[in-house]
Amino acid sequence: MRQLRALFVVAALATVGGTTVLAPSTQAVVKPDPPHVLPPLPASAAADTGCGAAAADPVPDGAPITVKLGAGPTFTVGAIPPSWWRKPPYGDAGWQLQLRGMVWAAPLAQRAYQDGQVDSLRALVDQVLAFHRQNPDPGTGTAASTANANAGGWDEGTALRRLATENCLYAVTKDSRLAAAMAADVGVEFGPRYYGPPRYIVHNHGVWADLGVVRAADLLGRKDWATRSINRLLTDAPKPWTPAGTSIEQSSSYHTFNVELWGQVADMLAAHGVPPASVARVRNLVTEARRVSAWLTEPDGRLVVLGDSEASAGVRPPRRTARTFRDDRAGLVVGRWSWTDPATTYYTIRYGPPRIAHGQQERAGITWSPNGLRVLVGPGKAPFDPAGSYRAWETGPAAHNVSTVDGRALDPKAWVSVKASTIRPTAHTWATQDRLFGVGHVRTYAVLGATRTLTVKDTYDGTAAFRQYWHLDPGWALTSRSADGKRLRFVSAGRTLTVTSTGMATVLRGVASPVAGWNFPDGSSRVPADEIQVKAAGRATTTFVLS
Repeated sequence: MRQLRALFVVAALATVGGTTVLAPSTQAVVKPDPPHVLPPLPASAAADTGCGAAAADPVPDGAPITVKLGAGPTFTVGAIPPSWWRKPPYGDAGWQLQLRGMVWAAPLAQRAYQDGQVDSLRALVDQVLAFHRQNPDPGTGTAASTANANAGGWDEGTALRRLATENCLYAVTKDSRLAAAMAADVGVEFGPRYYGPPRYIVHNHGVWADLGVVRAADLLGRKDWATRSINRLLTDAPKPWTPAGTSIEQSSSYHTFNVELWGQVADMLAAHGVPPASVARVRNLVTEARRVSAWLTEPDGRLVVLGDSEASAGVRPPRRTARTFRDDRAGLVVGRWSWTDPATTYYTIRYGPPRIAHGQQERAGITWSPNGLRVLVGPGKAPFDPAGSYRAWETGPAAHNVSTVDGRALDPKAWVSVKASTIRPTAHTWATQDRLFGVGHVRTYAVLGATRTLTVKDTYDGTAAFRQYWHLDPGWALTSRSADGKRLRFVSAGRTLTVTSTGMATVLRGVASPVAGWNFPDGSSRVPADEIQVKAAGRATTTFVLS
């Protein structure tokens, strides 16, 4: 079975045998999602082991194997202090996940296997077994034991990653001592911690876990494990998608990841002799979802940034004539004037149900890319920071192209609906309505393709004081602002963006407290970006023109 591709990870295994350095990572009823770190695609030599790509440098027998995760201390394989399992020396939860999930061990194992370094492989196995011996699963029999499990690396997300490494190590060593460790981590995924029905929504974690369980079952000859996970996958296959094929996880990157993930499920089902009709059912769902992936690909060939996402490679444009995609269940509108012209205009509008999974508070918000150039964008996925300020801001409405009412809190259970729409050759117009802040609100969007113009009007009941937030791609820079704050100019790549508003606009860039004016392009870094705030009362109209 192929390993899963990297998502929100900058893979940087540097030196090994000296020091292995891994680059930063981040990571309803919906379960709070831990930082999401997935192993990279394998090199061809790793295809049968399931270990993924090999470390860049050798792991010679007899030499200490030292590893450094992020800004934490260097450790030596075989000598990790037992206290670290309960209290890792990392404030970043992403690095805690890497440590206790043994994510760092798989590339080392693949390199040692390729080079025939048996002693190094044994050292890696011994270290994984030491984790289980020194920090056994406290179980979920009581509230206290469940809390201890989740705090000590026995949550489902850490266990599924650790199982992937144990599968890798067993595949390259056939060390029978690993069987008990694998069974312990499989047990997590067959208990109440499993991230999926009946306790939680269908989520990529649960699917990923079941693929790992089936891999473990194949390695150890546990057909009972395989049967249980396969049946669960078959039952859950329709649930991660809307009827139109959009991922319920409310993220463009997680949508494409789920497409790949369920494609691997279909391959696994076929390889395990599941009846062709059942396999075809899963493949058909994946095919529909892949069509949505094309809509989520901007004219520049990269994904639009919606929810916890990054502008990674998208899907090659298909031959289509449709100019809009609308999914009321997902709360997504996508519009474009061409599938072949890289200088076409592209936009998305978010509405619909409350935030779940990897979504953000971007409803009644828009992204806009005229002439194939990104102008209004989503923030992406912030790196995990212990204080939580950047992640909290990225998730909330102020990081998106929306409006908020002064002095009123967002109602997290409120919906946003489409009130009207008109699609013409030259212009697409939409109107949404909501009570996100307890006040009646109508927002109209007029997107003109040929003139590269966007006009957005907010109308609130009464004279409510509010502000519009507009977030520009980091490449844009402010060049002028009128004295009354009603006219702004920005430049990028030789183009000019003119912004006019009936309200009063200010521009913030890279502000730390309170957080404002940031973009998170890759899940591991933040860069300053211009944020426009327009203050108004009752109603305001803001127009963007690219020239």
